[in-house]
Amino acid sequence: MTFPNEFVEFCRLLSEMDPGVLAGENNSMALSGLKNTWDLIPGSEESSTTSDKLHRAEKLTWEPPILSFTLERHGGTVNGSSRAELHHWEIDTSNFRAKISKRGSRQLEPTAPRFYAKACAEKVANLILKGENHEYLTWKTEHEWVIINIGKVIPESFPRTTSGRRKRFRDELGKIMVSKGWIRRDHGNKIGFEKK
Repeated sequence: MTFPNEFVEFCRLLSEMDPGVLAGENNSMALSGLKNTWDLIPGSEESSTTSDKLHRAEKLTWEPPILSFTLERHGGTVNGSSRAELHHWEIDTSNFRAKISKRGSRQLEPTAPRFYAKACAEKVANLILKGENHEYLTWKTEHEWVIINIGKVIPESFPRTTSGRRKRFRDELGKIMVSKGWIRRDHGNKIGFEKK
């Protein structure tokens, strides 16, 4: 197999380095060489990985003939996830091939505190059943029809987390209120209950 000149030069550069995790100038030179040859290496296009993403490469390790590194990807964070995907890459310099050898993830932001939907629903149900005036509740008629201020009960956090928690809360509250003789009567897109 004939390798492109840029790749041959990159392999020559690596061959002059000691095996192990690359640090300092060796890391910088290897990363620069990798960026210059990336788009030529078969397999490098996996998961839409382009050379402009390589500035996030971590832990470049040279174990001839394999150069490996970890690359953090942020596609999930754009959609509201608090985790980044990690791709563990291997470049086989003897076979002129790149591949993702393993996938993982990394927590970027602290996870939201644990949420107990049933306990939260019981608390709100008790407020309703006692006819309490509370920031969680908006009474539409004199303690006969109530609208839940779900943004006060479950404030916004990560979009997926908020959505999931609110759904579980609504389901639990609905079960409790129906068992106590109330019926579901929403107001627009806000959940509500009315005494039968």
